[in-house]
Amino acid sequence: MELTTLPSATTQIIYLTIPPDRNLKDITSEAGKTWARALGNLADSEGYQGLFWGRSVEQPEKVQLHVIRASLPQHQSYLQSAAHHDFLKQLSSMIDASVPPIVRHVAPMVKYTSSPTTAFQAPVTGTAIYTRTTSAWHEGSWPCWTHIVRHVKGSTGIAGGKLLEAFDAKDSVHLAGISPPPNTSSAGKAPEQIADCFLVYVGWETIKAHNDYHHTKHFRDHGVILTVGNEGWKEYGHVRFEGWRGEAAADSRKLKL
Repeated sequence: MELTTLPSATTQIIYLTIPPDRNLKDITSEAGKTWARALGNLADSEGYQGLFWGRSVEQPEKVQLHVIRASLPQHQSYLQSAAHHDFLKQLSSMIDASVPPIVRHVAPMVKYTSSPTTAFQAPVTGTAIYTRTTSAWHEGSWPCWTHIVRHVKGSTGIAGGKLLEAFDAKDSVHLAGISPPPNTSSAGKAPEQIADCFLVYVGWETIKAHNDYHHTKHFRDHGVILTVGNEGWKEYGHVRFEGWRGEAAADSRKLKL
């Protein structure tokens, strides 16, 4: 087993809503050309090291764009820059304007892999966010689970890191394809902000392999580990990563960085 980290201190994840009929992979299509130009311009941002992106399997209009930079301040500066404004403007013809982009930042995504593919290069990648994680998760459950899952038939790699901002429940239901709640409830309470969350990605050969595993004796015997040191998970689903750019992103696909 290899233990590796992405070269960046943090990864910036931009969640966009782009209809699935816009083929972002096909660079001969108008959508593909627009997407390629927008991604190309990201390379000029300070600290840029690479990027990769994919679509949700369950909700293919949901796109995740992972941008690797050297530091969190560089990510934050980019969001305030004219370059970010121009990036969104370039994509304005494709983005669903009724669904504002959501941005999250993740601490170094430590990866444990047991084959030449990683969580992000797999045919399909399972993902979830574990909430209110404690030292029991970071020092016990998570390291233990990365050791266990590498022996599971059909798994190809695992990666995860701390969310650096509080998890916004409003964003969560938005990403789940449910109409977001109003800014305040009838009781005058703001949408829930959940601290100390941890984002997980697990590569699988197929969605069936992932789902079938949840019904095995092995999972019944070992799955309890995932309940220790957290208060449950949100945003469970699958992503197909389809594009990579830059040295750091290319490295994220290898067994050894």
